[in-house]
Amino acid sequence: NVLFLTNKMSTYKMKIYNSFINSIGGNAHTELFIYHCNESLFLNLLEKSQGAYDYYLVMPHFKSTQLKHRSYSEAIIQGINSIPKGKLIIMDNNKIVLKGDYGEVYQDFENDIYHALNKGMGKIVGYKKLLLVYPEKAEYPYPKRIVFGFRKFCAEHGIDFEIIDEIYDDIILKKGDLFITIEESDLVSLVKQVREDNLEVGKDIGIISYNDTLLKEIVEGGITTISTDFKMMGTQLAQMITNKETNKIENPSDLILRKSL
Repeated sequence: NVLFLTNKMSTYKMKIYNSFINSIGGNAHTELFIYHCNESLFLNLLEKSQGAYDYYLVMPHFKSTQLKHRSYSEAIIQGINSIPKGKLIIMDNNKIVLKGDYGEVYQDFENDIYHALNKGMGKIVGYKKLLLVYPEKAEYPYPKRIVFGFRKFCAEHGIDFEIIDEIYDDIILKKGDLFITIEESDLVSLVKQVREDNLEVGKDIGIISYNDTLLKEIVEGGITTISTDFKMMGTQLAQMITNKETNKIENPSDLILRKSL
């Protein structure tokens, strides 16, 4: 019996879940619970599930009262520490300090964007300014380490940059701007604005989007993405249970180059 605890329902989280289910096959009965980045709901689910599962797969992403991302609180650490470590696997976000021998399959949010942008440097140098669209107050907030990795890259290469909260309806687009979007709504708004301004994606305005999807392969001739391998994460989780392992595995991430850059 496996408890799969994720912070939100999204295309990307479901890729991990579906890959896990396909990989584990008939060897496990899995129950999926979503706690919406809510600490109280998360702790309540843990309390109710005490001793009921052989494995607990936990994806720790929470929001503060100011709607900012956080990986843990003292109460969260206590709650997760109540799980026998041989039954615990941390998914996606490993910035939580726990005792004991447990498994992890995680993203390195800071270095993933840093290395991805370095890989695309040959294209990026053709733009005048980089703009990261990082929602400061989202319903499901994103790790601040994305911003740290972005700033590190820009500082090292002396690149003009700006961090904005969202793509506004009246945003002024300038030729030579390169946008990095995280939320799908910002990507849609940006592409729409580029069209309305009679500009060309990949020539006048560059776009890099977080998390790859099939749609991003075809829209505007293809949107360049920074994406971890969600299917691989699900497979690694299943293998860890099947092989009774407690490894610490960094999930692979890459820059997928398409016409928008």
